Formats: sequence, structure tokens, C-alpha cells
Amino acid sequence: MKKDFFHIEPEHIKLEDNSLYPFHLYVFNSVSKSYNLYITANSPLTKEKKIFLIGIVEKGAILSILRNQERTFLNSQGLTEQQVSGLTETPAHQLVLKREQHLEDLKNKAEETFHLSESLTKCIDDDNFTPLILKTREEIMAFKFTISHTVSLANYFAENLLTEDNIQNRITALSYQVVKTMGIEDNQSLADIVCASYMAHIGNTQFNLNLSRKALLQQTVTEQAQVKKHPGLSQHLLRKSGVLISERCNQIMYQHHEKHDGNGYPEYMKGEFMDPLALVLSAIAHIVEYSEGLVTGQKHPLKSVIESIKTQQALPSLNTQYNPLIEETIGHILEKTQDEKKVAA
Repeated sequence: MKKDFFHIEPEHIKLEDNSLYPFHLYVFNSVSKSYNLYITANSPLTKEKKIFLIGIVEKGAILSILRNQERTFLNSQGLTEQQVSGLTETPAHQLVLKREQHLEDLKNKAEETFHLSESLTKCIDDDNFTPLILKTREEIMAFKFTISHTVSLANYFAENLLTEDNIQNRITALSYQVVKTMGIEDNQSLADIVCASYMAHIGNTQFNLNLSRKALLQQTVTEQAQVKKHPGLSQHLLRKSGVLISERCNQIMYQHHEKHDGNGYPEYMKGEFMDPLALVLSAIAHIVEYSEGLVTGQKHPLKSVIESIKTQQALPSLNTQYNPLIEETIGHILEKTQDEKKVAA
């Protein structure tokens, strides 16, 4: 409805007794968001109507003209389009312009074929995930950030954090890409996994710094019990901060340490009761963190961790059992990293 009208200021029209206008004059009610016809074309503006009109304008009502009567209005009032702010386009917000640029960049790169399995193979072989991380960053920054607070926050995280190869960014980029392979490509769901990935561990800030840096198997039983409180603490901190995130994002964060077999925490939930995106984050985070030594205190090549999962090789605290859906998705990607390597050999 709004696009059918444009707004004018009181000084753009001569409000004199018994004035005649060759256009319809409407009044926009900013409370009800409705346009109401006040004076029809060539009807006199009586003294009573003028007084009432001035009164409601002073209280916030806005004078409006039909778009298809734009030229008639301008000519009759001796005005140019530039003199009526309601007819000049509002400059696009810089965030909108930035998103449009990213969309254009993605469009220009559309002809470049991207294969996740090939990209992942190279990242693993080179032990450098920068290309995959930056590819993920480009896509997220093109999200329509006005969809929700979570999508806007994902856009912000991508621009400011998803810029280099580190443990957190590996987890975020891999989780994002795996979710896409599951056929989930809407901005909201992808933003949920991105934001959950970044905020799932903020509860660790409530522990002693040395404990936060201590590998799982090097922690005492008491310390492990304390660390297992971090999903709930993360939720609590977000609520206190006033940061608005979707309920699904909140749920993924809380469940990111649950396991398909029910041996995770904090609720010991089984896979069928978990959000599929939480299962993805749980699996990817565990694999990356194990490789980086956050579980045993000793780093392991990511390739060897993947091979151990595939062959069900028993390594200390390495989880090799996943939800069938996640196992199929991750396994498909991970198998290709090995199969393609064999073919190349």
C-alpha cells in the first residue's frame, strides 16, 4: 500500500479556505499504518476541514498523495520532485550496499565450480583451512540480515571473525558446509548453526583460565563436572546480555555436547531427540578438537582422526559413533577425501 503513495509536508500545499486541488489529498495514520481519503479532487477545502486537518497534522498525521497523481500535484503546486522529500529515494543503508556487493561478488564467481570434498581434501592435506573458511565467509555475508537477529548476528560474525584459520573457524566453516550438504540452505537455519558454533562455549569464560585451556583427559573428575556446566552457563550469559537469538540456535548451543548414543551431556539425550544441527555441531567440534589436542592433550593429524573414525579404531575418548544421518553426510565427504587421494596415487 505504501508504495502507492508519497508523503508531503504541510508547506507543500496551500491550506487556504475553499482551496480546490486537482488531486486527491490523503492523510496517513502512523499508528494504524492506514491511508484515509480526506479531500477528493476539485472539492473545496472548507474552513472546518482546514482547521481539523491542521490539528491532526500537528498530532502526527501525514499528508499523502497518490503516486499516479505525482505530476498533477507538482505542476499545480509549482514544485519540483527534488523539493519533495517523499519523492526522493532514501540512500540505501551501508549494510544493504555491502550485502549487494557480496551478492554481486558471488554472482561473478558462480561459474567457478566448488566441490566441498575436493576443497576439504586439499585443506586436510595442506593443514590449511583458509580457502574453505573464506568461501564460507563470502556466503554468510550475502545473507539477508533483515530476516532475524540471528541472521544479522551471523553476518556480523562472518565479517569480523571468520577471517583466518583457527580452531573455532574450522568448526564453524565445516559445520556450515556439512549442513548445506544435508540440503538445508535457508539463511535462518544456516545462521542458527553459525551463531551456535561461535557462542556455544562462552560459558567457559566463567571458569579459571587454566581450566579452560586444560585438555579433557588431563582434567580431574571434579574439573570435568565443572566444565560440563558450560552449556547452561552459555544460555544464562546470553539471556543476561539481552542478545536476541532464535530458539533453535539456543537449542543447538545447549545440545552441542550431547551424543547419539546418549553418553553426552548435559541432559544425556539420545540422537533421535536432538536437533539435527546440534548433531552436526557436536560431531564436527569433536573431530576438530580431538585433532587439535583439546581432548587428549596431544595433537593428531586430522587425516588420521578421520581414518580412525572410519575404521572404528579405538583411540582414547575418540567418539566413532554418530547419528546415521550425520554419519552418512560426514562419511560421504570424508570417504571422498580418502578415495580421491587413492585415485590420485
